Amino acid sequence: MNLTGKCAHGTPMYMLCSECVVSTHKTTPDPINPAHYKAGRVEVIDFIREQLGDADFAAYCRGNAIKYLSRAGRKDARAQDYGKAAWYCQMAAHVEDATHHADPRGRA
Repeated sequence: MNLTGKCAHGTPMYMLCSECVVSTHKTTPDPINPAHYKAGRVEVIDFIREQLGDADFAAYCRGNAIKYLSRAGRKDARAQDYGKAAWYCQMAAHVEDATHHADPRGRA
């Protein structure tokens, strides 16, 4: 992970730039992978994967899927929680076998 350098607004990469956050939030809302998850140079989920390694990160994803399934409909709509669980299942499958399972964010 590279945290050296500055964003387009001159803020060091290790700090949260309020202007970057504002411009990121102007995109269409996505309840599963919202814009504020992508603020800054590195998504938190990518940082978690880097810190845990692939095997533990896949387990983390499976755990999040279980979490969303077990509380479906208690906070958000059931369909939204099911979508979040499916997203984490897709991410776990991608991490374990990228040849046959695409990144759910649409990345290569």
